[in-house]
Amino acid sequence: MAAIVRAAKHLKHAIYFEDNGIQKYCIPCFCLKSQQRKRCHWHCPKCQHILCRAPDLKKHLHNHDFAVMDKVPNKPEEGPTENPKARQHVRQEQPPVICIDKRNGVFVTPKDVHGPRVPIHVKKHIVSASVACESPLCRDFMRIGVESGNPGMECDHLQRTNRAVCYSAPPALREDSLQSMTDPNAGDSDVDERVRDVAETEVAALASTDIQDWTDYLWSRKRVPEDLPEDLSTKERQIPDLFEPLESNCPYCPGPTPPAPGERVLITRRGTVYGVSSVTRGVPVYVRNCLVCRRLVRFQEYQSGFHNYDNRTFLTIPLFPSDIWTRS
Repeated sequence: MAAIVRAAKHLKHAIYFEDNGIQKYCIPCFCLKSQQRKRCHWHCPKCQHILCRAPDLKKHLHNHDFAVMDKVPNKPEEGPTENPKARQHVRQEQPPVICIDKRNGVFVTPKDVHGPRVPIHVKKHIVSASVACESPLCRDFMRIGVESGNPGMECDHLQRTNRAVCYSAPPALREDSLQSMTDPNAGDSDVDERVRDVAETEVAALASTDIQDWTDYLWSRKRVPEDLPEDLSTKERQIPDLFEPLESNCPYCPGPTPPAPGERVLITRRGTVYGVSSVTRGVPVYVRNCLVCRRLVRFQEYQSGFHNYDNRTFLTIPLFPSDIWTRS
């Protein structure tokens, strides 16, 4: 570090010249060859003659046909030393202030410079001589200024009004903008109608007295067991193209030959599957309705590696600790 400081000091007092088109410089020296040992001197780069004053060296270099320069070409001018903290303060973002009522002179601005921007209102109307700030501390500050003989003292919030901008309302939302956001087509409209019909049927089924049979069926035949195979509880399976019930016969109708469920009906095209480190959206989900008892049959096969939460949200089995199924 000391060597760098000495080098900078030498370069500050260097004499620059040009030799056959090559820019060179000569720095002061403190060696013992000079008769004046307490001050610096220069050695001529051509004849090694010792000179003790910078003007004498420049004249000597001219005698050797060197072009002496006052400074290094293309070297930027050194400005005054700038305080880094002051430069940081200048770059700091100024708190915004917006005029929301130009007729009455009402402004809104953040209460504090740092932290959450809690808005407060200030009023400054020169014509009506109305000046006020919402902050109690600012009101006390300006009251003390009046009592001290300075009735024109203003808080920081009021001073910001000098650079306020007028509030401009956002453009009105147009119907064509909404249409561009939804982008519907005839196929999707039909699907939405069917989804609403199925949702109403599903809610009606859950609200009926058959809910007890539906719950007993899931508990007895679809419950996730306590001891899962290691491969099933640790490795996630590939997400299927769609979810649909796998029953070939209605699980609610009595035997010995229960009827087969009806045709599958779309619940949603936007089923979501949550995994250990991924979220997959846009998976279609289907259900079936028994043609005899009209009860709903849905996908609920833990052996596939997925748990059906509500016919729209699916969870991979490895997503949960091994004992969560027994705790629930």
